[in-house]
Amino acid sequence: MFQWAARLNNFRRLYPALQTGDHVNQWNDPSGPGLFAYMRRLGTQEVFVVFNTSGTTQVLPSRQTIYAAGTKLVNLFNTNETGTVLIGSQTPAVTLAGTSAKVFIAQTQLLPLDPVVVSNSPAHDGANVPVTAPVILRFSKPMNTNSVQSAFSTSPSVGGTFAWSAAGDVMTFTPTGSGFSPLTNLTATVSNSAFDAVSGNALYAPYELLFHTAAAPPVVQFSSPASNGMVIPMSGISTFQMQVCFTPTLTTNDTSLFSLTVNGVLQPRAAYTLRPVGAVAGCTGLRSLLYNWSGAATGTNNLQVVFSNSAVVLSDTRMVIVPPSPVISGLVSNYQAVVWSSLPGVSYTVLGTTNLSQPFMPVSGVVPASGTSTSYLDISNSPLVPQKFYRIQVAP
Repeated sequence: MFQWAARLNNFRRLYPALQTGDHVNQWNDPSGPGLFAYMRRLGTQEVFVVFNTSGTTQVLPSRQTIYAAGTKLVNLFNTNETGTVLIGSQTPAVTLAGTSAKVFIAQTQLLPLDPVVVSNSPAHDGANVPVTAPVILRFSKPMNTNSVQSAFSTSPSVGGTFAWSAAGDVMTFTPTGSGFSPLTNLTATVSNSAFDAVSGNALYAPYELLFHTAAAPPVVQFSSPASNGMVIPMSGISTFQMQVCFTPTLTTNDTSLFSLTVNGVLQPRAAYTLRPVGAVAGCTGLRSLLYNWSGAATGTNNLQVVFSNSAVVLSDTRMVIVPPSPVISGLVSNYQAVVWSSLPGVSYTVLGTTNLSQPFMPVSGVVPASGTSTSYLDISNSPLVPQKFYRIQVAP
């Protein structure tokens, strides 16, 4: 009975005028135990409600209605079920399964329902939700996806990506970066500016989902190099500072728990420096390990850091490219084109000056290299000046 009452309350919200109409007919039908039916009407509108409180299927015979013969009726609980008013303004017989209910109105008065959220993940008031868990909302209708994404927000706020089911009725929001704030009461909200893609109806009411996040999982990750494929200009005597961020609770000051390798070769742990929380940029809320890498091999280098103790093993990797020092091999095309040695996939900038006591200034934009030799035509050197000097550098 509770489900029936909830459905009728929803019906009254959709058709508020009918709840003040005249009570026309009410039956406890002797032809079927447990049958109860009534009609309520207002002007030219009429609603026909039928209950079956027994545990077996029952059939309600035809009843008088205000609608003319031929009027099509539709069941609001299942709009695929319709019936046609008979001669003499009689409803068709209605078959009801045990403990079920039906509500009929004229099909011409059927209005599209406002969309609602029918299921969600995480569960409402869910606890210990992983900080990287997606928020998944299923709507009762296909939605205008852009309107939902604009109406969606989280508190505390976090960036993320959206994905949709092919039908447009399931939205998945996946937080990016380190995910949601750990050990926090999170609220995901969809305002009623969101609307469906079928009839343009706005969300029935603002939607709110509350859940509680778990502690953040421990991490060990490179923050420098920041990404795979990063180009690191180095020569045999220069160094690049690697930076690894890690969860403060993993260790105190034991560098032997870390293994930093370059192309499979372990780098000396004596050169590792461990820093406290907040000591370096790029490791917000985390501790850091610093290592000055020198003598890098030209080409592709694979970096890996591994943290290992008796309880946990964590790792991260980076692939970086170290280009050779660019060497100018000549000037061609009437001394206007500069040719230099290059590494495919690396970009360069050409700088020039006509006076070595003055700084070198860029004469080119970014010049991508597709082979081991690259050239650039310096159109600014026309007409030719008596002398011009060039320098090549790897573009950032």
